[in-house]
Amino acid sequence: MQDMGIGERGVVVASVFFLDASQPQNERESRYRDPDARLAAIPGVVSIAETYTTPMGGNTSDTGIEVDHRHVGDAYINQVGPGYFKTVGTPFVVGRDFDQRDVKGAALVAIVTQAFSTAFLKRAGVGARFTVPDERAGIGTDFEVIGVVGNQKYLDVHESQPKIFFTPSAQDRDPL
Repeated sequence: MQDMGIGERGVVVASVFFLDASQPQNERESRYRDPDARLAAIPGVVSIAETYTTPMGGNTSDTGIEVDHRHVGDAYINQVGPGYFKTVGTPFVVGRDFDQRDVKGAALVAIVTQAFSTAFLKRAGVGARFTVPDERAGIGTDFEVIGVVGNQKYLDVHESQPKIFFTPSAQDRDPL
């Protein structure tokens, strides 16, 4: 690792995957939190964040989007933890970050990019709603927008304003 001068920032990406089905769910979840606390305690670390897909990391996940029971297009989806947008330098246009309110059992929420908001939401911004359909079950999953962030790249630096929505990792309904 190279020494950086004052004001310079570096990014470290680490993949962490624990799969031990014999452990109770709450123990598996705490194993994910432990590295965060240790990393945050390292001198010089400014910010850490959890993300399922690293921007421009080669993995993608996309899905259809419905508004008012009508397919309006497709978007990328990513699952992130609180502080993700600060860590990657994506500013909030309006709304809030994920926090302790956004847990299992709470209303499902999402943060969207400006490109997503402009393309899909009639009422752009906080409070807008959209659905991710599940054709197999014949139903969908509804999300309420709690924040809009600036656009960011997803696949590569040459793409133009991809439509992305983010869900909180604490609301993961099929965790670990």
